Amino acid sequence: MDAALVVFGEFGYHGAQMDNLGAAAGTTKQTLYDRIGGKEQVYSRVLEREAQLLSKRLRVTYESSVDLSLHDLVQVAMGAFFDFGTTRRVGLALLLGTTRGGPATHIGHDLVNDIIGFLTEVVLHRTASGSPHLTASDARILAAACVGAARQVCETALELNLDINSARDQVSALVEAGLRSL
Repeated sequence: MDAALVVFGEFGYHGAQMDNLGAAAGTTKQTLYDRIGGKEQVYSRVLEREAQLLSKRLRVTYESSVDLSLHDLVQVAMGAFFDFGTTRRVGLALLLGTTRGGPATHIGHDLVNDIIGFLTEVVLHRTASGSPHLTASDARILAAACVGAARQVCETALELNLDINSARDQVSALVEAGLRSL
């Protein structure tokens, strides 16, 4: 799957050919067809793997960070997301749609919804015993805003080759300020 990730990252879904995918994987086009299926199945498997990697990383981060101070929680959570964007840049670009044109876009959409879901749980946990008390729908909207900001800033920083650490710090400050203002 690593070889397919590189090919899809370089050529996009439509530009990638089964011959390229097979050669990059050190096998033949026919072997790929026999073992995985066509290009759409290979692409879907690549996206599914990247989504699982990011989802697991974020879930572990959120679960281990819920009792941290707000500042530390935001720093740790944004750090995990931006670190994934740095170390698995092509995978994140494919998942979030910055490399346009492929099938299986539902995988990235479902991933974003999952991230919003577990961030909603964190927000509800943090506000359960204090003020303000948020409804589940309010917490979900807040989580969606945090995820949207992180996603857009990370995508922009990666696309424009900006300082990823500075981008992470800026969006962390924005999210923390927004959460503190509740």
